[in-house]
Amino acid sequence: LAPPVRVHDVGCGFGGLVQALTDLGFDATGSDLSREAVEGGRAYGNERIFQGSIEVLERFPPQDIIVMHHVIEHAIDPLALIRAAHCRLVPGGRLVVRCPNSRYIRSRLATIRAHWYGYPKHLHIFGPESLRRLLAQGGFAEVETGCTAKEMFWPDHLDYLTTVIRREPALIHSDPAELSSELVRGGEAKELYGVATR
Repeated sequence: LAPPVRVHDVGCGFGGLVQALTDLGFDATGSDLSREAVEGGRAYGNERIFQGSIEVLERFPPQDIIVMHHVIEHAIDPLALIRAAHCRLVPGGRLVVRCPNSRYIRSRLATIRAHWYGYPKHLHIFGPESLRRLLAQGGFAEVETGCTAKEMFWPDHLDYLTTVIRREPALIHSDPAELSSELVRGGEAKELYGVATR
């Protein structure tokens, strides 16, 4: 992708990822439903974040990348959110999603289950195949999913995102047999990621 790459972070919180991407030369913006989070980020000078959800993008040109880091599990209608993202990407643009993994083996322990599934905060929980189906039903023809063994916060997510932009093969799985094998081994995989290309 040629700079400046346009990136929008849906559910950006205080806008840490937006600020970090801006500092790296990206044309980054963010949106969050929380007025307090947006006001807090703006109080620290982050003027590129806005209250609302993906509809905020109606005021901007189509995006090269849209990020949803731990957002879809909170959405009332995750399919509508994914379809809206698809409409707001340039042809060839990418949606990068991260969410908890419903197949994480430790989430079945009583002491962890309530936190992991997080009802009523988490309205939906996805496994590898249901995340893949969601992205495909949202209109994306190219969908890649995988697992990671650690929870990621925005500094780690920034590293991951820049790797995706550079198309690092180690994080983007194209071989279904390799992916299936990874998922069988992946009972310890806390998080899922999905990269969907319009």
